Amino acid sequence: MANIRSFTVHISDTLLEEVETKLRVARLDERMGEVEWNDLETGHAEFKQLVEFWRDEYDCRKFEGFLNTFHHYKTAIQVPGFEALDIHFLHHPSSRADAIPLLFIHGWPGSFLESLKIIPLLTEPPEGQQAFHVVAPSLP
Repeated sequence: MANIRSFTVHISDTLLEEVETKLRVARLDERMGEVEWNDLETGHAEFKQLVEFWRDEYDCRKFEGFLNTFHHYKTAIQVPGFEALDIHFLHHPSSRADAIPLLFIHGWPGSFLESLKIIPLLTEPPEGQQAFHVVAPSLP
């Protein structure tokens, strides 16, 4: 495919500032403090903890840097009758000559992020274990 191009994860400063502003001015109605939903939903207390974590602790630039330690690419996939889809994928070849190609497909809900912990283990395993060339697409 001639239209494959490398991709670097970059979140604009403007978007980060907007998110930080929204988190800073978020008002959580304390009267809802006792309300918790079922096990499948986030209750008030958990939501408040999430807002505080994202506002006070999370380092987006650090995670962006971690993401950019992986090899990101994009390519346009054309399906007749539809607009082209710009698909993101990771491609990590192994240094080993005996490596086997492996396509890592995430489920729904999910993303390519599920592959990040295992890519190093698959591409460069200990001697005597099978190595893989890993491709992990982001499904639309």
